[in-house]
Amino acid sequence: MVRKIIALSLALAPALLPGATAVTADVSAGVLPTLAIGRHAHMCFGTLSAGAGGTLTVSPRGTVTVNGVHAIAGNPAAALFQVSGAAGQTYSVAVPDHIDLTRDGGNDTMRVVFNQVEINNDNTVHDASVAAVDGTLGNSGNDWIRVGGTVTVARDQAVGNYGGTFTITVNHR
Repeated sequence: MVRKIIALSLALAPALLPGATAVTADVSAGVLPTLAIGRHAHMCFGTLSAGAGGTLTVSPRGTVTVNGVHAIAGNPAAALFQVSGAAGQTYSVAVPDHIDLTRDGGNDTMRVVFNQVEINNDNTVHDASVAAVDGTLGNSGNDWIRVGGTVTVARDQAVGNYGGTFTITVNHR
């Protein structure tokens, strides 16, 4: 019985046998800085007159397209964000499909659809309806993101100020 235990021990521990050799391997890990995102400009559609209803679209690059509504005052503008992290780091950007703006002091809403995202370092406007848009931080470790959208104003939309918020998410790739 003792011989069987010794034989089994030798079979399970080959490094203990005469002539055995061993080698070491290094183990390493790297940690990237956390991605940070800051808002530099809110999205703004200005003041509109509904009339028969319609839409106002602001592209990421600031182009305004009006269909059926009248822009009365203000400067429609896309939302602007800055992403920071390690130079050359890749990341993904996600925005919601839409949000509903709610009238101050009421329940009336207007829908905003987020239709385009521009990643500055690749100088390309992307369709915001895809799951996520990819970007790469520049040599400075920064990139700019612009988000455009379309607000829909109903016929005889209730008069008032409408507001809401949306969340933009950036993740490591």
